[in-house]
Amino acid sequence: LDFIIIRYILELQGNRVPLDWWWELTNQGNTRDMMILHTLVRLSINDEFVEHRTFGQVMGIWARNGVKVKTPRQRYMITLYPLGFRFLNALEPGEQKDVFYEAAARDLQLITQVYRTLFIKAHKTAKANAGVMYSNAIERYGVLSEVIQVKGTISLALITLNGMSIDHTGVERLRDNLQGRLVWSTNRLMGDPECEGLFREQKKQKPFVIQQQQHTLSEGHVDAEKPKDIAEVDVIDRTTTPTTAPTTETTAETATATAAATTTTATATTTTTNTTSTGDSKRLPKLVKPTNDDDRVKRPAIARVKLDGILVDVKKEVSTLLATRISVPKTEKLDRFTTSSKVWSKYASYSPFLQHWIEMEHCAHFCNFLEHLKGCKEVHPRYTPLVRNGRASCSNPPIQQTPRNGGFRELFIASPGHVLLVVDYSFIELCTLAAACEARYGQSVLADVIRKGIDPHSFTAAMFEGVELDVFLQWKSSDDPGVRARFAELRQRAKAINFGIPGGLSARGLQSYAESAYGVNMGVKEAGAFRKRLVGDVYPELTEYLKDPEVQTLANNLGCSKSKLVRAMGLRRSPKLIMSIRKIVSGALKTDNVNRRWHHKVWNTLKCLCKNPDIFHLIHKYENVGHEKLASGLFGRSICTLTGRVRGHVGFTQACNTPFSGLAADGAKIAMWNLTQAGYRLIAFVHDEIIIELPKTADWDNEALMVKTLVCEAMQELTSTIPINCSYSLSHVWSKKAEAVYTPEGKLRVWSAQPHPTPAQAPTTPTSTSAPAASTPTLATPTPTVATPTPATPTSIVVAPTPPTTLTPTPPTPPTSLVGT
Repeated sequence: LDFIIIRYILELQGNRVPLDWWWELTNQGNTRDMMILHTLVRLSINDEFVEHRTFGQVMGIWARNGVKVKTPRQRYMITLYPLGFRFLNALEPGEQKDVFYEAAARDLQLITQVYRTLFIKAHKTAKANAGVMYSNAIERYGVLSEVIQVKGTISLALITLNGMSIDHTGVERLRDNLQGRLVWSTNRLMGDPECEGLFREQKKQKPFVIQQQQHTLSEGHVDAEKPKDIAEVDVIDRTTTPTTAPTTETTAETATATAAATTTTATATTTTTNTTSTGDSKRLPKLVKPTNDDDRVKRPAIARVKLDGILVDVKKEVSTLLATRISVPKTEKLDRFTTSSKVWSKYASYSPFLQHWIEMEHCAHFCNFLEHLKGCKEVHPRYTPLVRNGRASCSNPPIQQTPRNGGFRELFIASPGHVLLVVDYSFIELCTLAAACEARYGQSVLADVIRKGIDPHSFTAAMFEGVELDVFLQWKSSDDPGVRARFAELRQRAKAINFGIPGGLSARGLQSYAESAYGVNMGVKEAGAFRKRLVGDVYPELTEYLKDPEVQTLANNLGCSKSKLVRAMGLRRSPKLIMSIRKIVSGALKTDNVNRRWHHKVWNTLKCLCKNPDIFHLIHKYENVGHEKLASGLFGRSICTLTGRVRGHVGFTQACNTPFSGLAADGAKIAMWNLTQAGYRLIAFVHDEIIIELPKTADWDNEALMVKTLVCEAMQELTSTIPINCSYSLSHVWSKKAEAVYTPEGKLRVWSAQPHPTPAQAPTTPTSTSAPAASTPTLATPTPTVATPTPATPTSIVVAPTPPTTLTPTPPTPPTSLVGT
């Protein structure tokens, strides 16, 4: 925020020289931020959830760790002077103004001290992991990738300020439809005698009426006709701010829950009959009601004990119908069946209760999402620039969790006079995985496949199907619809395999991931065979990548040698005993479940071998009981990306996932910074997708090509010789269906779901599909010098550029002069 405020002040002055210098200062990596570095240091120590900490809390923490705060007054002014600084110009000259200036100077001095302490700690951590990052990562990207995170934070803050336009008419229409379906499904459950007692009565009782759709549900009316889903129509190609609702389509989950329902336009009024009701249907006006005296419908509270009993009966019923025992996971703490609708949706067609219950849960969830958009013409999502996996998260509204289907994305539209340019990386995490493997092992089959311009998903699918790649690719354009469907099915399965297995998923985990993320059904044995073949035959470098050095990690955390641990635990005779040790220390296996003698041997051996005081304290605390915190301390290990960001004490799946997913996140942040610096208006960022607003009068072809070049070059800066490609589309609404379409003359035009009278053709002139290959960066960090402080609130640190020099590895030398912005 400091960067944006100072930029705004410089823009008001109208002098381009200091404004250009301000941008270049950050572009060269000389802008530092104490709060970001604090988060990076915390993540490098422990991979626990990074809760938000205020500026004052961070200063207090590091004050207890050696940074001295001289007086209570000074601590008071650190926190409160920024609020009073807004009124500084309104004060008369004299002592009152001097108080604020003195507080700013003291604050700046403390920030410098805290930053020096954090820098030294971060530099030690980075040097300890120097062997698994780029040789010049510290000089190029800062300690623990601080430079990248600062650029990403500035870009995301500007995205928040820009905001996204909302089709409020479409929001109301979709919301009314969901509320009607919510009431209908709740009504059906209440009319079922077997569900009596499922809902708990609300404390405040008000009559329930939905005013817009006039869904009046009175006592005794339980067999009302279900409000139908909004018809699946084409997204309207809008040239101005829309006045009608965007396209909606039934989500995959809702379609499963309501397979018997037809898809038509939502009815204006829910008809009712006079069928005699039973059970909770008489209490419907008390249970389903508006909240806060508006027309919002809230799902009635559910009695969990009753729901558990119903789910047990449903499981038995479905098992009887399928003539096989179905597997439903249970919660760890209470040992109850999970209430996840994703788990139960696969059995919805066998149980009317599941159909209505899942419909109710989905509608309630989507209604809550739409509450963020109600009455808004524009929203400004707030981004958290750094979470544990290196990505950015979003809230208010959580647009990164916006459903792809159902018309939810189409609620976000271009502002008047603009169109949306949506840029999406192509299989970016496979590209970063190939870069990580090649950097570690010197070769990668996956990297060779990508360099040849082959789609890795098609390559994997062809290998698993046992056909030549050229033959498999011909299936895509076959005249036979069955062959084309087979191509799509196999490629979808390959996507689940390619993205799931490198992340460290087991066979059972791959089965669940493929079904939930890609709608691909596979058995556990089949998933295990796929994993074995991908690692052994398709991409053999994954054999080494997916090795889990549990024994060495345990020895390192205990502070003893690997050979001593193997002898003491008897792991040489039975290497798989390490899995038993992990279950014992995590509390998954109790004394009654395993050999008591082996159980006591594990605890006694751990105490005898442990030389780490922190781990020794945890062993004594959880001895004979076990805890996940102890398991994390004993088996967690640090993992580092090629850019130098470190995650401390991570598990196996996080250790497998971080090197490539974290690298992709860093590349996307650099891309956003390059686009922002080039003057583009970014309005949203969703993982590997960047949404930009372009004026309708712009040259769309040149702008799209320029954006694609900037985005690909930014990512390829981190992937070295692995080529990067991305796709883009131009539209008036945000839609997953949007794609690049062209006029017969080869000019890029706005995409529309409605068929175009003339078939769109791609331009005949060749376009760049990827950025030119870039070598591994080798720049050095400039030595900082003193810059003139400004009276703005200092929460970040800026260093002025000077001729480049090199950081001294031992001992680490922090910046000699740090000036707050």
